[in-house]
Amino acid sequence: MEALRGFSAELRLRVNEDESAVARVRERKFLSYSFWVDEKRAVRLRLAPKALEGLKQRVREITRRNGGRGMEQVCEVLGSYLRGWRQYFALVETPGVCGDLDGWIHRRLRALQLKQWR
Repeated sequence: MEALRGFSAELRLRVNEDESAVARVRERKFLSYSFWVDEKRAVRLRLAPKALEGLKQRVREITRRNGGRGMEQVCEVLGSYLRGWRQYFALVETPGVCGDLDGWIHRRLRALQLKQWR
């Protein structure tokens, strides 16, 4: 970290001490991405846990069962949000997480539909 401060001082740049750190790649996140090392010792991208929790919280808000909206309106808002989210995280190399999220979102939509049928 000391070397980074010296180098940035030469360039007349300021280092944000709160967001900067020197650590192993598995211990840090960057732009909501996190990193993991596979069995071949290659570094891969994955979702940061905080980003995944943020997605789930937003989907819960959109698909809440007492929102007073029709299924078509909910699907339109949810589809727009998920397309943007997926485009941003297109580089993620953990397809299992996306598959689990897909099943979880379908369950949320089925619960909403069941509530509206009653």
